[in-house]
Order: sequence, then structure tokens, then C-alpha cells
Amino acid sequence: GFYDVLADGRSVFLNSNKISVYNPVSGETTSIFLTRSYNYLQVSGNTIYTIGNNSNNSQTIFSIDLSDLSSISEIEEITLSEGVYFEYGFSLEGDNILYNVYDQNVNGYSLYKREGSADPVMMSSQENCCLGSVLVNNTPYLVGYNNIVYKIVDGVLVQQPQMVTSDGSPLSQVDTDRV
Repeated sequence: GFYDVLADGRSVFLNSNKISVYNPVSGETTSIFLTRSYNYLQVSGNTIYTIGNNSNNSQTIFSIDLSDLSSISEIEEITLSEGVYFEYGFSLEGDNILYNVYDQNVNGYSLYKREGSADPVMMSSQENCCLGSVLVNNTPYLVGYNNIVYKIVDGVLVQQPQMVTSDGSPLSQVDTDRV
């Protein structure tokens, strides 16, 4: 399952099609069964963003506002075409979403960014496998399992210094699903 904390301090747990919200003030947990299974979690305010399949079985990013647990809805935010799949989830910063996809129709990868409710814009196209997307201060990055970091500059992947631990040692591997 997946866990995070909402802006109002409540904890949210997502496991398949079940979401549980724990209120530390009241000590109560509310569990809700959703209409589909989900397999990723990012939080912005009191809204979660997650990946599931829509009614056409296409991978989709959904948003679920948890402000009022008696009235929640699963809203399609970004739906991929047939044969296109999210590569290691997505990154969320405010209402901006950065995501890398693998397109089996062309055997390639593309990085997209959606700002607010605007249409997604392709930031880069590459052949590099296994890169997770990370949005930091509105700057797009791609991060590899083997600690390779690319900053996207005008559609080009510009390699950055490796990430290091607090003692300055390079990371041996990066869990790109958790960045």
C-alpha cells in the first residue's frame, strides 16, 4: 500500500481499491472502497493523485479530493493512449504533474508536464529506459535507478552530479518509485 499525510494533518493509506483516512485529532479512521484499484500516491493539499485504469482500460492519473469524506469522486486527470504506460509513477508539485511514459508503439520514452488544467506539454523524448520523473521548483528531472540524474533543458537531458547521502557518499541505487 501507499501512505502520505494531507495538508490538514490527516494520514491517508491507499491499498488497491480501499482508502483509509486517519484523523489524529479525533482518533477516528474512515475507510472507503473506491470504484477501481490504484497503485501510486502523491498528495497536494487534501487531494490525492494516483494511477489506475479507466473504463477503457487505459492507464490514467486520477485525483480524489478528501476534504469531505462523505462526498468524494474519482476524477480523470491524465489518460494515456493505447500502448502507452507510465514509467515509474509521476511527480506532483502543487497542481503541476510531471510524468515519463513508455510508448510501445514507437519503442521510446517521453516526458510530459501538465501545468494546472492545461494540456500536457512534451518536455523531452528519449530512448533511455528506467527513469523516474521528479519536479523540483518547477524544474523537470529524470532520475535513474543507478543514480544517474538528468535535468531537462530545452528538451535535452543534461547529466547532473550524482545524489549523495548526508555524509557525502554517492547513493548506490535510487528507488525511482519513491523519489
